Amino acid sequence: MLINPNGYYESLSGLILPKSTRKPRAFDFFAGCGGFSLGFIQAGYEVVGMNEIAFDPILTYCVNLSKQPLSIYFDDGKRKNEFDTYLKKVIFPKEQKHEYFKQCDIFHKSQILEFPTLPGTGWILSQELSGNVYPPVKNIFIADIKNLTGEFVLGKIGMKRGELDCVMGGPPCQGYSRIGKQDINDPRNELIFEYARMIVELNPRTFVMEEVPDIVNFRTPRGTFVLEEFGMILDEGGYMEFSQFCEAQKFVPRSKRFRKIKPARNMGENERKYNEKTEKNTNQQLLLFAV
Repeated sequence: MLINPNGYYESLSGLILPKSTRKPRAFDFFAGCGGFSLGFIQAGYEVVGMNEIAFDPILTYCVNLSKQPLSIYFDDGKRKNEFDTYLKKVIFPKEQKHEYFKQCDIFHKSQILEFPTLPGTGWILSQELSGNVYPPVKNIFIADIKNLTGEFVLGKIGMKRGELDCVMGGPPCQGYSRIGKQDINDPRNELIFEYARMIVELNPRTFVMEEVPDIVNFRTPRGTFVLEEFGMILDEGGYMEFSQFCEAQKFVPRSKRFRKIKPARNMGENERKYNEKTEKNTNQQLLLFAV
């Protein structure tokens, strides 16, 4: 249903989207079991690829949101071998002599599978049986994000820099969360900066990041505030100005807004002044930025 002369329409999920001959395309980092991807797919996006390093979430993701044929890419041979071994044990727990993923219809021919764990046999199939057809995620990057480059990802998904409509991701929050130890030296804390690097290298039209509220007060071992350093990486990479990064937070709903980040010339100084008002009842927050 068109709602204005410019061609915007209200999707089934309630989002207002521009009318287009193609679906907007997104890529999911730190994809986990696929929560972010599922939401974007239901909102009308085509998720053209995902990246995750843990095997259990990857298998769950593929069962629900992928469909054969699909392409799987690894950052090294050792990880590929480990994943091969993992799949044999999970998919064929009773008999490991069979080749896995050989045929798309292997589930229908084999009686030794304890449950359907092949790509496309989960949520996406249930939707097709209900008459709702969604584009499957066909590019799976099983890799440490530190070993990925924008050039490699774009080459595999067949796109050019700047063509992605959105990059999304929820970098690990264990080191920042008040539920954990909030260890400033937790190596997982640095992965948020790898996410910033990939945003710069992919140059999407928009990006989304999910994190816990305590990250806004968190420092790195270098003495810089985490979100300030994240914003500076985007600035220095030419993706967006640091002031734009700070200004973008004004679009977060007031009741769930992070403390406002004020631009600072010299990162790491203790005299940075912040608005002391925080939202106590919010456990997680989405940040949405657009260039």
